Amino acid sequence: MLRQLNQVYRVSNESPTLDNFLRGDKDTQKELFAEWETSPEKARLSSNAIDAGFKIRPTEEELKEMGPEFNELWDKYFKDKPDKPVMYVLRHFIHTPISFGLVLTITGSGRSSLELSLIHI
Repeated sequence: MLRQLNQVYRVSNESPTLDNFLRGDKDTQKELFAEWETSPEKARLSSNAIDAGFKIRPTEEELKEMGPEFNELWDKYFKDKPDKPVMYVLRHFIHTPISFGLVLTITGSGRSSLELSLIHI
């Protein structure tokens, strides 16, 4: 089951986003490709546009409160795999109408590797 929350925040036209590039604005694309040609290590296109993120895993104390159903899955799939989050939160691009202006987005997802494996076969 997909559990995802997207929050969209409007920002000023001076904010460094990739919105106009991703929307196909030719002037912005020309500018960003020129950045890439001149100094790729500093170019905005060298980023995946995810500037921050974190993974959430329960503490030992929280595990005691979760109940047997969760703890069974925890022990089987997550306990010995510290790279597997139960939930993640990250900043990402979500396509919004041009009339909305420039945006930053944050998403929180409870999708686990258990669910994703059903999609990515």
